[in-house]
Amino acid sequence: MSKPNIKQHADGKTWDVAFPCGGSAVIREEGNGKGHGYGSFLWESERANGEEPSRLPRRLQMHGSMTLDGAIRLAWGEVRPSPRPTAYQVRDFADCEQLDGTQYTKLLRKILKIRTGRTWSVKVGRGTAYSWIDVTSPPARQEGYYMSADDESLLSAVLNEATGQQHVSIPPTSGFRHSYLLRAAGLPIDTVTLAEHAWD
Repeated sequence: MSKPNIKQHADGKTWDVAFPCGGSAVIREEGNGKGHGYGSFLWESERANGEEPSRLPRRLQMHGSMTLDGAIRLAWGEVRPSPRPTAYQVRDFADCEQLDGTQYTKLLRKILKIRTGRTWSVKVGRGTAYSWIDVTSPPARQEGYYMSADDESLLSAVLNEATGQQHVSIPPTSGFRHSYLLRAAGLPIDTVTLAEHAWD
């Protein structure tokens, strides 16, 4: 599988990254880490056709730390070409909160397959995660129980958010399942009201 081509500058804190999809990014470390250590990263990215993603420059600092690999994966999600369109419209999901877990996962899996051309693992959680929805790549495409950088960047591009290497977790709180169906279908989510979620 193709991987990004990474070139480090002489300052040791800046990298030029060329992605397999043709896009590129310049990433600079701003934190106190060294090279692949911990810190805050700032990047500017550009798609292959010269179009710049809308939120630039991006600054990432997650819980006070982030690796260079994490910044590269998120930038890759920004520069990927827009996923395939679907024929869905906002009104098609008006009653989606009434779907049970099986119906919801089946629909979300179908939409992701249409937009990416790939199959995805979409399952209802168990135990303490009961009623949450987990979205990730199938085990056959994972690398050491994690999504590959290619899958992660593609899922990030489809959902228009940073997904993380393991999975996307959709809480059962009102509005969240609705918003993720809209995201997956490439539709605006401004019509959805998200209830405040208690993470603990």
